[in-house]
Amino acid sequence: MPSNSNLRSTLSILARLCTDQQPDLTPPPNRSTGPKTPEGKSRCRLNAYRHGLTGQLCVFTPEEQKAYEKHSNVILCSTNN
Repeated sequence: MPSNSNLRSTLSILARLCTDQQPDLTPPPNRSTGPKTPEGKSRCRLNAYRHGLTGQLCVFTPEEQKAYEKHSNVILCSTNN
């Protein structure tokens, strides 16, 4: 069994090691950190676009756009009366 002084010394060294260590800020290997170039950023900007009431961007085909406008006009007309 170690003596109290040896145990205290070991604990003191361990405490200093724990507080002196710098955090590892490098990303884990095999994990993407996202696109870096403007071309890459523009290519993937719609990968997870939001839609609905909170959407910042609407992506419609021309047929969907017409149906959406018709639906919106019906709702707007019914609320204005």
